[in-house]
Amino acid sequence: MSGTIVAQVVSFGAYPLLTHLYSPIEFGLFGWYTAILVVVVVVVNGGYESAIMLPTKEDEAHHVFAICGFLIFLSSILSLFIVLFFHAIIGDYIGNEKFVFWLYFLPLSIFLDGTYVAMSFLLNRRKDYKILTRSKIVQAFTSSIVGVVMGYYFKNIFGGLIIGFICGQLAAFVAIVFVVLKSFSLRELQFSEMKIQAKVYKDFPRYAVGSSYLNALSRQLPFFLLSYFYVDKSVLGYFTLAHKILSAPLTFIGTTVSQIFYEKAARAKEQGGGLLRIQTMKLVEIIGGLSVIPMVIIMVWGTEIFAFVFGKEFETAGQYARWMIPWIAFSYIVSPLSFLINVQRKLKFELWYSTLLIMFRGGVLVIGGLYFTAEVSVAGYSLVGLIFSAGLLFWLINMSKNEDLVL
Repeated sequence: MSGTIVAQVVSFGAYPLLTHLYSPIEFGLFGWYTAILVVVVVVVNGGYESAIMLPTKEDEAHHVFAICGFLIFLSSILSLFIVLFFHAIIGDYIGNEKFVFWLYFLPLSIFLDGTYVAMSFLLNRRKDYKILTRSKIVQAFTSSIVGVVMGYYFKNIFGGLIIGFICGQLAAFVAIVFVVLKSFSLRELQFSEMKIQAKVYKDFPRYAVGSSYLNALSRQLPFFLLSYFYVDKSVLGYFTLAHKILSAPLTFIGTTVSQIFYEKAARAKEQGGGLLRIQTMKLVEIIGGLSVIPMVIIMVWGTEIFAFVFGKEFETAGQYARWMIPWIAFSYIVSPLSFLINVQRKLKFELWYSTLLIMFRGGVLVIGGLYFTAEVSVAGYSLVGLIFSAGLLFWLINMSKNEDLVL
């Protein structure tokens, strides 16, 4: 835990420097790059990464992990061909020719992120939390240092934020890949067993992938639609900074805390006796309590804080943050609890929920883009997220009462 907190502190500490080295437009294009990556990475494992935690035998878990590796390889190759043939179209949509060059690095980022996600589930299954936290520290230091160096010494090179991000990905990947490969022999893997495990957990690609993709896409919609409806590309930069800063704790919760809770929830369901309900309410109380004060501070003084810390040029990002923080605060709680959907196998519900969420979010952004200002669009988008997150939270708490519930 402490190691992951250190990683977040490093990332936080770098942003005041980065905002004085890079323009809002460069932050916006960085947001574009990471948005595309997030939307793609949620599907490259076919949803099987979540199933790594469930087998009772290690050999079975290894074969589920092998399925992920196979799918990641295919997805990376496919993404390379898509970039080669459609880079010009994507560049025209974004409206920045310089960004087209960085599209060629997306297949590498997809491979690194997709593999890291699968490996992190495998390490969490074995409770190797220290290795994961160390990799996060390495990633934070690497991306921050490279980003600052590129912005200070190589100002003429466009894309310093993206270079730092990729270097951080590579550092995190190297930090754990050899540990994972040493834990089992590739010779033990059998294609026939992979087919068996693929059938056992077929609900994950059937339902979980679709819902995860829709959920990720709904979160990244502002990056795609704000740049489309508003000529001023700084708008996307303001949203990117606000989103990165407010979501940093969510990244910590979504990786370390969520996966630890997933492991504990899966075991609690097996043991019964109300343990799943106890684990759920304990997590809600802790994260909910920690979220209240930061939420109030940002809602009241967000504009002033952003202007003081990140520079007057990013004052508008603080205005966006005031609208976004209630929704993101609820996301802090919902993010780890969402693994209950996998534990209880309520995957169909997740698919329907994600479908409705993206419809409402997309509708609000389109209406806002056609008739209102960017700030109104961000406010509407955040309000929809708040309503849906609050509803999902109460549903998850109620579902934790029934430990025998299965899809």
